[in-house]
Amino acid sequence: MAKVAKEICVFARNIPASTATAIQDYFESVNITLMGGVPTGWRDLTRDSEPDPAWAAVYRRFAVISPWTVGRYTSVGGLSTVDNFLHKYIVPDKAAADAAGADYLPVVFPGCGKRLFLRHFQTQMIN
Repeated sequence: MAKVAKEICVFARNIPASTATAIQDYFESVNITLMGGVPTGWRDLTRDSEPDPAWAAVYRRFAVISPWTVGRYTSVGGLSTVDNFLHKYIVPDKAAADAAGADYLPVVFPGCGKRLFLRHFQTQMIN
């Protein structure tokens, strides 16, 4: 998919690959670039990925591939867990994204949590 000025991120789970493809077709027809929030196992359809082989083409069609990596490694195991994840997932994922002509943007930290979100709104309601 060619990149254009407008971009949205889509997380598609528990739907058939054909439905995901139809969603991609629609947004491409209206010139919107899609960033796909994909599972960690997107590259080889393992782990949290949809197992249907048709998903391989869906994942690789996104202009930006953004795998959910939150909680996939921890500091508890030391740097070895981070290093293992880097070499087992990040490096080959980046190569697969490059081969698909996509940008690669793994989610490292989701940026918000329910507790922080609620605390903000409770503060706003008091003020």
